Amino acid sequence: MRFVFEPFILNKNDRIFKKLYYGPSEVVKMIDLDGIKVILSKYKNWYTAMNVEKRWLLWYPSTFQAGLEIRSGEQVSFAWDTSNYGKRGTLYKLFGYVSDPHIVKMSLELVKNSNPERKEEAIGEDRMFIFYWLAQDKEYGITYLKGFDSNGNLIFQQ
Repeated sequence: MRFVFEPFILNKNDRIFKKLYYGPSEVVKMIDLDGIKVILSKYKNWYTAMNVEKRWLLWYPSTFQAGLEIRSGEQVSFAWDTSNYGKRGTLYKLFGYVSDPHIVKMSLELVKNSNPERKEEAIGEDRMFIFYWLAQDKEYGITYLKGFDSNGNLIFQQ
């Protein structure tokens, strides 16, 4: 379990989560993208990936995504989000929670300017994953989100 003690980020997100009736969450992963941070977090049966942006000396929420419920009857609960950051480009995120204990790796298949690309992430104890990229144009298209077992067999595809 990892909690982050960056005061501006933690305090602002804690207030936002409480306003949305989501609760204080456990930070699973924090991604730093040069003035933008993506905070992947979980609270009870809810998950989210919120963006915060540095303006001057302080961090401010740049997305107001409420917690998404983990659908326990499904192998994978996931969501897709985009945020425009002007000259820096658009931040694309696909993130979620894996309920199926047999899934040990998630894979996102994309097409960038007609060229196939694959992003992969191992599933750890927190059972969460996030794929993200910053792009200037709408040059990416998502083909598949896939889940694999420990033998490399495809057991989830959406």
